Amino acid sequence: MQSFEAVEQVATTLQRRAEGAAVQGEAAAILSGAAETAESSAAAALTQLSLSTERRDQLIVELAAQRNTTVELEPGRQDDLAAEQTARQESIAQAEALVAPDQPAGESAATPAHAPSAPSTSPAPESAPAPAPTSTPTPTSMKVLPKRGRPIFRL
Repeated sequence: MQSFEAVEQVATTLQRRAEGAAVQGEAAAILSGAAETAESSAAAALTQLSLSTERRDQLIVELAAQRNTTVELEPGRQDDLAAEQTARQESIAQAEALVAPDQPAGESAATPAHAPSAPSTSPAPESAPAPAPTSTPTPTSMKVLPKRGRPIFRL
Protein backbone atom coordinates (compact mmCIF):
# COMPACT_ATOMS: atom_id res chain seq x y z
CA MET A 1 0.00 0.00 0.00
CA GLN A 2 2.83 2.41 0.79
CA SER A 3 4.48 1.80 -2.56
CA PHE A 4 1.20 2.60 -4.33
CA GLU A 5 0.91 5.90 -2.42
CA ALA A 6 4.54 6.71 -3.20
CA VAL A 7 4.03 6.03 -6.89
CA GLU A 8 0.86 8.12 -6.85
CA GLN A 9 2.70 10.99 -5.15
CA VAL A 10 5.51 10.81 -7.75
CA ALA A 11 2.94 10.82 -10.55
CA THR A 12 1.16 13.85 -9.06
CA THR A 13 4.46 15.71 -8.69
CA LEU A 14 5.46 14.94 -12.27
CA GLN A 15 2.03 16.04 -13.51
CA ARG A 16 2.37 19.38 -11.68
CA ARG A 17 5.84 19.92 -13.15
CA ALA A 18 4.55 19.14 -16.62
CA GLU A 19 1.68 21.61 -16.21
CA GLY A 20 4.11 24.26 -14.92
CA ALA A 21 6.41 23.68 -17.90
CA ALA A 22 3.45 23.99 -20.28
CA VAL A 23 2.42 27.31 -18.71
CA GLN A 24 6.02 28.55 -18.92
CA GLY A 25 6.18 27.47 -22.56
CA GLU A 26 3.00 29.38 -23.34
CA ALA A 27 4.32 32.45 -21.52
CA ALA A 28 7.60 32.23 -23.42
CA ALA A 29 5.72 32.03 -26.72
CA ILE A 30 3.62 35.08 -25.81
CA LEU A 31 6.72 37.02 -24.76
CA SER A 32 8.51 36.03 -27.95
CA GLY A 33 5.60 37.32 -30.02
CA ALA A 34 5.55 40.56 -28.05
CA ALA A 35 9.29 40.99 -28.58
CA GLU A 36 8.88 40.50 -32.33
CA THR A 37 6.07 43.07 -32.39
CA ALA A 38 8.18 45.54 -30.41
CA GLU A 39 11.13 45.06 -32.76
CA SER A 40 8.87 45.56 -35.76
CA SER A 41 7.40 48.75 -34.25
CA ALA A 42 10.87 50.07 -33.42
CA ALA A 43 12.05 49.42 -36.98
CA ALA A 44 8.98 51.20 -38.36
CA ALA A 45 9.59 54.17 -36.05
CA LEU A 46 13.22 54.41 -37.15
CA THR A 47 12.16 54.32 -40.78
CA GLN A 48 9.60 57.06 -40.18
CA LEU A 49 12.19 59.14 -38.32
CA SER A 50 14.61 58.77 -41.21
CA LEU A 51 11.95 59.81 -43.74
CA SER A 52 10.92 62.79 -41.61
CA THR A 53 14.52 63.91 -41.25
CA GLU A 54 15.05 63.69 -45.00
CA ARG A 55 11.87 65.67 -45.65
CA ARG A 56 12.89 68.34 -43.12
CA ASP A 57 16.29 68.66 -44.82
CA GLN A 58 14.58 69.07 -48.21
CA LEU A 59 12.25 71.74 -46.83
CA ILE A 60 15.15 73.59 -45.22
CA VAL A 61 16.96 73.68 -48.57
CA GLU A 62 13.82 75.12 -50.21
CA LEU A 63 13.30 77.62 -47.39
CA ALA A 64 16.92 78.77 -47.53
CA ALA A 65 16.55 79.37 -51.27
CA GLN A 66 13.33 81.35 -50.75
CA ARG A 67 14.81 83.45 -47.94
CA ASN A 68 18.11 83.96 -49.77
CA THR A 69 20.10 82.48 -46.89
CA THR A 70 22.48 79.57 -46.70
CA VAL A 71 21.46 76.02 -45.95
CA GLU A 72 23.90 76.06 -43.02
CA LEU A 73 22.12 78.99 -41.30
CA GLU A 74 18.51 77.89 -41.80
CA PRO A 75 18.49 74.82 -39.47
CA GLY A 76 19.71 77.00 -36.60
CA ARG A 77 16.99 79.54 -37.34
CA GLN A 78 14.35 76.81 -37.41
CA ASP A 79 15.64 75.39 -34.11
CA ASP A 80 15.48 78.87 -32.54
CA LEU A 81 11.90 79.31 -33.77
CA ALA A 82 10.93 75.92 -32.31
CA ALA A 83 12.53 76.84 -28.97
CA GLU A 84 10.63 80.16 -28.90
CA GLN A 85 7.35 78.40 -29.64
CA THR A 86 7.98 75.87 -26.87
CA ALA A 87 8.80 78.67 -24.43
CA ARG A 88 5.57 80.52 -25.39
CA GLN A 89 3.50 77.38 -24.89
CA GLU A 90 5.09 76.76 -21.50
CA SER A 91 4.45 80.39 -20.47
CA ILE A 92 0.82 80.10 -21.50
CA ALA A 93 0.44 76.86 -19.56
CA GLN A 94 2.01 78.42 -16.46
CA ALA A 95 -0.20 81.50 -16.73
CA GLU A 96 -3.31 79.33 -17.06
CA ALA A 97 -2.23 77.31 -14.04
CA LEU A 98 -1.78 80.51 -12.00
CA VAL A 99 -5.04 82.06 -13.13
CA ALA A 100 -7.23 79.05 -12.43
CA PRO A 101 -5.50 76.62 -10.07
CA ASP A 102 -8.81 75.16 -8.88
CA GLN A 103 -10.15 74.34 -12.36
CA PRO A 104 -9.96 70.68 -13.43
CA ALA A 105 -7.27 69.95 -16.01
CA GLY A 106 -9.80 69.41 -18.81
CA GLU A 107 -11.42 72.85 -18.49
CA SER A 108 -10.00 75.83 -20.32
CA ALA A 109 -8.88 78.91 -18.45
CA ALA A 110 -10.39 80.99 -21.26
CA THR A 111 -13.87 81.00 -19.79
CA PRO A 112 -15.73 84.29 -20.11
CA ALA A 113 -14.59 86.88 -17.58
CA HIS A 114 -18.13 87.87 -16.66
CA ALA A 115 -19.07 84.32 -15.61
CA PRO A 116 -18.49 83.74 -11.90
CA SER A 117 -15.97 81.05 -11.17
CA ALA A 118 -17.28 78.06 -9.29
CA PRO A 119 -15.67 77.37 -5.92
CA SER A 120 -13.49 74.31 -5.73
CA THR A 121 -15.22 71.28 -4.31
CA SER A 122 -12.06 69.25 -3.85
CA PRO A 123 -10.63 69.18 -0.34
CA ALA A 124 -7.39 71.02 0.33
CA PRO A 125 -4.28 68.83 0.41
CA GLU A 126 -3.48 67.70 3.91
CA SER A 127 0.19 68.61 3.68
CA ALA A 128 -0.49 72.32 3.09
CA PRO A 129 -1.10 74.36 6.26
CA ALA A 130 -4.27 76.40 6.42
CA PRO A 131 -3.67 80.13 5.81
CA ALA A 132 -4.13 82.42 8.76
CA PRO A 133 -7.25 84.61 8.59
CA THR A 134 -6.52 88.17 7.47
CA SER A 135 -8.47 91.37 7.68
CA THR A 136 -7.87 92.21 3.99
CA PRO A 137 -10.59 91.26 1.51
CA THR A 138 -9.95 88.30 -0.79
CA PRO A 139 -10.52 88.45 -4.54
CA THR A 140 -13.81 87.00 -5.69
CA SER A 141 -12.97 86.66 -9.36
CA MET A 142 -10.01 87.03 -11.67
CA LYS A 143 -9.78 88.23 -15.23
CA VAL A 144 -6.90 87.66 -17.65
CA LEU A 145 -5.95 90.58 -19.82
CA PRO A 146 -5.65 89.34 -23.38
CA LYS A 147 -2.46 91.21 -24.34
CA ARG A 148 -0.36 91.02 -21.21
CA GLY A 149 -1.69 87.79 -19.76
CA ARG A 150 -1.47 89.06 -16.19
CA PRO A 151 -4.42 88.46 -13.85
CA ILE A 152 -6.24 91.38 -12.31
CA PHE A 153 -8.35 91.08 -9.21
CA ARG A 154 -11.85 92.44 -8.85
CA LEU A 155 -13.55 92.68 -5.50
